[in-house]
Amino acid sequence: MFQHSNCRLFCFYYLLVGVELVFSFNDFPSLVNANASMAVVIEKSFYERKILIKEIFIHSKDAYEKSVASFTNVVDKIAREKMNISGLSIHVFQDIQTNLARDYMILLSVSTCQTAWNLFKRAKIEKLVHLAITDINCPRLPAKEGMSIPLVDPGEELPQIFYDLRVSGAFHWSKATFLHDDSIERETIGKIIQAFDDELPILARGLSTNSLFFFERGKSDTVTNQNIQNILVKFSTGMFLSNQFIVIVAHDTLSHVLQTARSLKMLNPSTQWLFIVPNMVEFPYGSRRFPIELLGEGENIAILYNETYKNYQNDIKYNENISEMMGSLAIAIEKVSSIETHLYGQVTEEQFEATGFSKLDRSQILLEYLSDQFYNKTQDSSGSSCKVDCDMNWILQSGLTWGNTIGSSIDTQPHKLIVTGIWTPDRGFVSMDHMFPHIYYGFRRKSLPIATYNLSPNLKEKNVNDLRGKWDGLIFDVINELSNKLNFTFKTVSGGNEPQMISTKNDSLLKCSMSAAEKVPSDVIELVRTKSVFIGACAITSVLYEKEKNVNFTNAISTQTYGLLTGIPQPQSRALLFTSPYSTQAWICIVISIIVVGPVLWAVHFYSPRRLRSVDDENSKNPGSASDYMWYIYGALLQQGGMHLPKSNGARLVVATWWLVVMVVVATYSGSLVAFLTFPKMEPVVKTIDDLLERREELTWSIPKDSLLDDYIKNSNQVNGIDYKNLLPEYDAHGQKHDTVSYLLSINKIKKGKHVVIDWLSSLRISIKNNYRSSGHCDFSLGTDVLLLQEPIFMLVPAGSPYLDIINIQLQRMLEAGLTNKWINDRMPTKDQCWLNAKNSNSAAANRKVNLQDMQGIFFVLFFGYITAVLFLCFEHYIYSRKIAKERLLILPFVL
Repeated sequence: MFQHSNCRLFCFYYLLVGVELVFSFNDFPSLVNANASMAVVIEKSFYERKILIKEIFIHSKDAYEKSVASFTNVVDKIAREKMNISGLSIHVFQDIQTNLARDYMILLSVSTCQTAWNLFKRAKIEKLVHLAITDINCPRLPAKEGMSIPLVDPGEELPQIFYDLRVSGAFHWSKATFLHDDSIERETIGKIIQAFDDELPILARGLSTNSLFFFERGKSDTVTNQNIQNILVKFSTGMFLSNQFIVIVAHDTLSHVLQTARSLKMLNPSTQWLFIVPNMVEFPYGSRRFPIELLGEGENIAILYNETYKNYQNDIKYNENISEMMGSLAIAIEKVSSIETHLYGQVTEEQFEATGFSKLDRSQILLEYLSDQFYNKTQDSSGSSCKVDCDMNWILQSGLTWGNTIGSSIDTQPHKLIVTGIWTPDRGFVSMDHMFPHIYYGFRRKSLPIATYNLSPNLKEKNVNDLRGKWDGLIFDVINELSNKLNFTFKTVSGGNEPQMISTKNDSLLKCSMSAAEKVPSDVIELVRTKSVFIGACAITSVLYEKEKNVNFTNAISTQTYGLLTGIPQPQSRALLFTSPYSTQAWICIVISIIVVGPVLWAVHFYSPRRLRSVDDENSKNPGSASDYMWYIYGALLQQGGMHLPKSNGARLVVATWWLVVMVVVATYSGSLVAFLTFPKMEPVVKTIDDLLERREELTWSIPKDSLLDDYIKNSNQVNGIDYKNLLPEYDAHGQKHDTVSYLLSINKIKKGKHVVIDWLSSLRISIKNNYRSSGHCDFSLGTDVLLLQEPIFMLVPAGSPYLDIINIQLQRMLEAGLTNKWINDRMPTKDQCWLNAKNSNSAAANRKVNLQDMQGIFFVLFFGYITAVLFLCFEHYIYSRKIAKERLLILPFVL
């Protein structure tokens, strides 16, 4: 066991020693103690094809050796001239499989693209600074890990530009559609497509072309326009779904493509057009500019054009690039050596070895100094890596067109182009801004005029005297979010006088109520119609303005439903409340029972065999006549009188049965009466249109004029036997129509009588809240979902506005994110006492007291009894008087 443990320890020790030896071998020593070392790898076939062919016309082994020796001497000479405190050791290899795991700090390769990338991968492992001179159509090395310069001849640079555009991140597309004319060779187009589609070593995935189209330039502009239109019309009809276009055309064809695409409405904020003009170099220098007059409002257009000096030749450019690169490298090595020397002088040798630069640190710092020196040394004031008249130079210009022509003459400004990128062979594509700035920056904080007017809860000016125009409401919740997403500021252009609306107390959220019949002021419509504003920030229904010309509508920002507003149902008349426990039929049965049971009891008692006609019988307390028995039964019903039972058993059985009936009747009546006193019977509630039409003889109502409801009723037919046209004034005199001004009067009518207002549910809710705030009473009852109508609310934009689609996209995102619903809920009234009373109407019954209105009916009965008694008294006196008068006329014999 002990031997195995020692064996493991020794193995681990030698492993550590081996790792340390490897890393110490691969780690380049400090520049304080040694010169920098550079490996130069030359691929013979590439060198002969791209470099030697420009020096001599006849290939030979001696010529190749001399050229390589000359190349090495140039590199060595420049290094000695530029370096004072350090040196550069150069090792030239013609084997591309050369071992790089040596004390090298720099790798310079002159090879094809594939070989350069293979060497790059190996150099990356060894932490070398890789400088590559490669072939055309080759992706450049990552800027933070190396430097590459393709050897590009004039006229061959366009595919390389596409590689550089992709490597620099200028393209953010997943696919694009290519169009080109016959001024571009098919072979060049193929290389461009390959550069666009290839999977690059430093990018996760390649791009893809959606389609490729070719058109010929005709002998006349008309033929050329027709050829272009035959292609572009396929996109306008939706045959192809692509919003990114790359158009490679001659300078004189550019305007034709633009005009045709604009006529087909393909130039808009949702599409991106990159125009590439290779033959711009053929025109005089002063005219090498994109014609700004071809730009249109809301378009995303960029142009990449050749600004190379017309007589530029690239015969000696190779040596110049090598000289500049090696000179910059020598200066960078000097700077790194100075830093290490300074650090070495500040600390001890042991501390320097522990804290000095690692090979990776030294490589990164060296590459940073090299890039800064190489690019800045050759850069002119325009940003190019060389002067315009001595280097290939392509310029990318992008149009700033969003919001320039919106508003009055003071607000508008001409479109302009800005330089967003420059391409040169040595540095590649240098991006100064996004190729399409509006796609990423929207309106670039431009101030846009918007039309609005004073109307809430959808919108309301917080302070009318404030010139800054601070507005509040649902519409401006949407506008503020829209301005954040599209990156613009706005200034309000207020129009129209504030209509008469319902004001609230101490609630900045409610402000006032608006009717479904509300109309946007005509001057606001005019501002939108004349394209004087970016958008009409007002709540509008398409029913009122569907025939309006030169305006368009956004997607719906909210949906309004209709409701009915009525008065709180009142208790019905309680004058006969004491009769409520029994129905009319029950009362009739009770009266008939009293009338019938009395004579029945008399008959049973009178015809009973046990009835004795004795003095005792004459003096008995039993009633004598049938009417007496009826009063006896009535008194027993009221639990008054009837204390003496008849002598006969049959009559007693009738009385006992009657008492059972009395017990049930009285107990049922008492319990039911308590319930009716506690829960009085209410008037029928009007909750739906059907309820309203059933009571149309006793109610009046009003509907919003020229609203969706009004239009729907006019064109409706009978549904389930109900004709809703009876709601219109022309069909029923009880019907009325209201507008925004008369809406307030209609609301007040509800409290004065039996009137119903039909309008937007949100407006009615705010009216209920306003009434409660002002009076402290709950006077209204609300019915919802009138005919299940839903009326969308829009904003206005000028007809033909290029921004309608992007506005609608943002509105849809707000809706999907739930922002719109949140804002609507925030603007609606909160739950108050009226809402609680409606939900908990039974709670008031627990403490309800019986009042005079509840008891008035029994006093009416008492009064009726007194009057009836007086009438009977008078009648009895009359009968008695007649009897006395008749007796006085008779002569009666005197009986002693």
